[in-house]
Amino acid sequence: MLEQRRDEVRKLSENLLGVVDEVVHQPYGHAGITFEIRSAAGEFILKTRDGHGAFDHSARHIQMLAGLGIPVPEVLQKGRWAEFDYLLLRKIPGRDLGYVLGEMSPKQMTRLAEQVVQIERKVMTLPEGAGFGWTAMAIPGPFPSWTSVIERDSATSPEQVRRQVAAWKPYFDRVRPSSFLDDLTVKNVIVDGGELQGIVDLDEVCYGDPLYWLSLAEVTTVLDVGIEASFYGDELRRLWGMTEESGAICDLYNAIQAWFFLGRDMGGEVLRDWSMQRLANAGAFHAQL
Repeated sequence: MLEQRRDEVRKLSENLLGVVDEVVHQPYGHAGITFEIRSAAGEFILKTRDGHGAFDHSARHIQMLAGLGIPVPEVLQKGRWAEFDYLLLRKIPGRDLGYVLGEMSPKQMTRLAEQVVQIERKVMTLPEGAGFGWTAMAIPGPFPSWTSVIERDSATSPEQVRRQVAAWKPYFDRVRPSSFLDDLTVKNVIVDGGELQGIVDLDEVCYGDPLYWLSLAEVTTVLDVGIEASFYGDELRRLWGMTEESGAICDLYNAIQAWFFLGRDMGGEVLRDWSMQRLANAGAFHAQL
């Protein structure tokens, strides 16, 4: 499948751009197959996905986010080719954060955390959703409440995690369907020379508690970069203005999302121990309420 798609993407790229030097598959991303195109005309990203109209929402999202002053890729063309839809973007220079975070200085991490928090705050100014969970902007989310999202995501977590989810249910019931970008983690944040260049992979948003994004950023930092880079997550929390309660909620989210990866044999003992300490923090705070 991948090699066949690569061959078709080369033909498409030559049709759109002329002579193409390289067509490189990009491993990040799960909703389609994405390639970096290198040519005399420059460097581009070509996203592909089966189905008609697959990128209509993506192009609209990029336009809306650009209108908020958020650095996003330029859409050059979208269309259909050889049984798949495509979206051609000008490549933002740099690499996904996960490849470079371990090399960044604390000062650079702080500046990046500040910029990412600002992006999420801007996205939160968009209208609330008509439902909860992951969807295109202005399309109702698939869940009736944030509680139902958390109960679904924690269904395969250990019993001690699910006990804390039940204990915090009144909080989840109060969550409004705020708009946020759930996957600005160690991927989709493009960095060059320690500086933010832009954000990518904007096919959908999530409606619910933005702390879920921050938690996932922390978990993927530990998973993909290492616990030694957790200063970045600490700065996200500080710059978000975390209270004791929201910090405890974020700790619980850490445990839920960590067990998603642990259940797939990812992360090992380091992630397990880290997540269990976060769960203990959430439980200790709730016991004081």
